[in-house]
Amino acid sequence: MHPSLLLPRILALKDSSAFTVIIDSVEQSASRLISEFLHHAPESTNVLYVNYETLTVDKRVNHEISGHEKVAELKQKIVQLTGTSQTLIIFDTLAFIPEQELFQLLFSLISKHTTVVCVYHGDIRSKSDSSSSCYPSTLSLLNYFATSILTVGPLSRPDVMPHVLEQHSNRISAWDIPMGCNSPKFEVQLDYRRKSGRSVIATYTVDNSSHAVAIAPNKAQQQENEADLLKDLTTFNLTTSTRNQQAKDKVELPFLESQKYGDGGVQGGAIVYQYEKDDDYDEEDPYEDPF
Repeated sequence: MHPSLLLPRILALKDSSAFTVIIDSVEQSASRLISEFLHHAPESTNVLYVNYETLTVDKRVNHEISGHEKVAELKQKIVQLTGTSQTLIIFDTLAFIPEQELFQLLFSLISKHTTVVCVYHGDIRSKSDSSSSCYPSTLSLLNYFATSILTVGPLSRPDVMPHVLEQHSNRISAWDIPMGCNSPKFEVQLDYRRKSGRSVIATYTVDNSSHAVAIAPNKAQQQENEADLLKDLTTFNLTTSTRNQQAKDKVELPFLESQKYGDGGVQGGAIVYQYEKDDDYDEEDPYEDPF
């Protein structure tokens, strides 16, 4: 699949991305990208919106749930409203959920009928326990478990002088928000993990006013020129044809059972071994069974 089609398929819930994380900042909020999910989602999709900080929820939302309650009660409400039809669950932020309960909640909601989209504010420091300093941060774990990571930001400005961009970044770091932030037209960096384990990275421009999604022009031009850059470097063929790339994307790496979803959420950590016809297996030997 060409990268230009990947983000539109994710927004329309046509691609198997069960756990999507949106990383935003003060400079560009994730609210506009959330509205794109709501706009492109099929009409038959049941949309649940877990609200922590949104003042007005879109009319497309079927059920609005207040997140300011105990995690066990929140989970129970979401499960009651989740049926066998396709369901989109949106968390407008993860900042108010205790870290020790966060992933247990998220994994319990993921299934073959459910897509979870959550927002992580990248400029808010994580409240990690000092006694577990060796434990990974919340953002590291989200990057590890997410099937798609969408990082929103302002459009790239190559025509602006470097010192002007540095001054702008310094103002953002000091929480002195300049004009022009949270523009309707913004940039999205996608990190998509295929079932094979490969990662697809692409950059898009999204126009919230016209709901148009397109791959960034400079990135598209760079992909088109890759073959020309490698053409005269050697007598070997270093490029990959469209047919070869499609066949390569269809190859799945081994040990993919841990990526399957069951009734209890993500089923990971299992030992998967398939016996072949030449294997010498003795059923009477208790030490023969690897499980």
